[in-house]
Amino acid sequence: MCLKSTFKFALLALFPFTSLTALGQLANPVPVSIPFSDLRVHLHQFAQIPVGPQGNSENVPRINMVRELPDKSGRLAVIDLNGYLYLLDEAGQHNLYLNFRNHFPKFIDSPGKGTGAGAMAFHPEFAENGIFYTTHAEQNKAATADFRPIDDSRITLQWVLTRWVATDPAAATFAGTKEEMVRMEFTTQIHGTQDITFNPYAEKGSPDYGMLYICQGEGGASEAGKYQNVANKASFMGAIWRIDPEGTNSRNGKYGIPADNPFVEEAGSVKELWAYGFRNPHRLAFEQRGEKVLLFVGDIGQHAIEEVNLIEKGGNYGWDKREGTFEYRRTDRKVYALPATDPETYYYPVAQYDHDEGAAVSLGFAWKAAHSPAFMGQFFLGDILHGHIFHAPLASLEQGSQQPLKKARIVTPDGTTTTFREWITANRVDLRFARKSSGEIMLFTKTDGRIYNITDGSTLSSNRETYETAFWFAPNPASDRLTIYSKGQGQILVLDLSGKQLVKETVLRKEQAIDISQLARGAYILVLEGAGQTQHHLFLKQ
Repeated sequence: MCLKSTFKFALLALFPFTSLTALGQLANPVPVSIPFSDLRVHLHQFAQIPVGPQGNSENVPRINMVRELPDKSGRLAVIDLNGYLYLLDEAGQHNLYLNFRNHFPKFIDSPGKGTGAGAMAFHPEFAENGIFYTTHAEQNKAATADFRPIDDSRITLQWVLTRWVATDPAAATFAGTKEEMVRMEFTTQIHGTQDITFNPYAEKGSPDYGMLYICQGEGGASEAGKYQNVANKASFMGAIWRIDPEGTNSRNGKYGIPADNPFVEEAGSVKELWAYGFRNPHRLAFEQRGEKVLLFVGDIGQHAIEEVNLIEKGGNYGWDKREGTFEYRRTDRKVYALPATDPETYYYPVAQYDHDEGAAVSLGFAWKAAHSPAFMGQFFLGDILHGHIFHAPLASLEQGSQQPLKKARIVTPDGTTTTFREWITANRVDLRFARKSSGEIMLFTKTDGRIYNITDGSTLSSNRETYETAFWFAPNPASDRLTIYSKGQGQILVLDLSGKQLVKETVLRKEQAIDISQLARGAYILVLEGAGQTQHHLFLKQ
């Protein structure tokens, strides 16, 4: 359900001190600063990606995406904008799997900070069929394009989606075949084809199984004044595509258009569109919440707002009439308070921040690994340039509402609390996220080639002697009761692994029993709060 005008007035009420200029522009659209939470993200370096065989003008790696191969091998694929696809083993050792420069003579990795080998996605049955997909940039006029901007008076480069078939899916280096699927022209060197991914929760035989989602930026059309190319269902740009990569009913016959796409029957619309009205939809994240599978996108803003959107089939997300929960005006490229009524039906972000906090959103994922219970149920995102790590409960990210973000602290391997700006050696942080099948989230910093595992720093034991703190508990595993031992008063919460609160009690005594007999068997999170401390522990109900 979209935001209605009543909700927009409620949004304005949340920010009564928003700074206005004399012309009504919002000089500080989100004046409330993002506070630090008690979460600490402990960094554990996992791998270091090299500069690459041919280097580049800056002599730095430019890793852009990390994905786990869906073959149960534990291997990770790493794509570098400089034109390299690496595979990492479980110890973080790398080998060069594929060199784009050997396959595409018109490959380019400049101009701009986002050109080159952009993204990769492995077919859900990669272990059996060896199929994966990549995107890369090529010179303007490298070949005839399948898609051109509506206003094509300026073209800078092309982006290409390629289908690869590995002869041996388990091999350490690629051998096999490749085939071009679709070629697109973009106005400028920025905001080209971004993420490509599959829905990992789609079961074989379901309508979404094997469907490839593709983020198409608006190619810098807004800044170049090519407004016909944005917020337009007839434009392939500024949109999220959904295609059947193994089908053949597209215009060029090299991929399929799913029959349940929203604009298949609408004359003049691009049939590949799943949602539109974006500036630079950078990364996607599928999340399962209860029985529902949700799709989130991080849309990088222009001069004011970074946003996280919850995607609805056929939804219009407003750019370039809206930026976040604000009106955007082309005339001065500033944001204003929303009008009383919308001329069109727009979907608004479920979370956002302004440029007091950062400059470009880096979408992450929800944490699902049991070993760091403080992270459980938290949806992580960050800022590409500044390297801040933000988070919000996945359970609270709802269409039609704004969830405030919090900021986590960063702890280096030697135990020092720092910021990425202080920690890394590169001029730009270029923070990105990855998630393994275990539910663990990884971080990587593009321009220094470092990939990190992260933890919350907790220990999962409940042994009384282990904790010289205000609270501890026993037994673990437990059946009907947990006994809380305390040195003072506090509060006890029991959460399921999605972060949903199941039990809440106040601790008033030094030794207090908590009834857990009604809980189903399985793993739960115990949150102990008091004496200025918050502890998160995992326990098992037998």
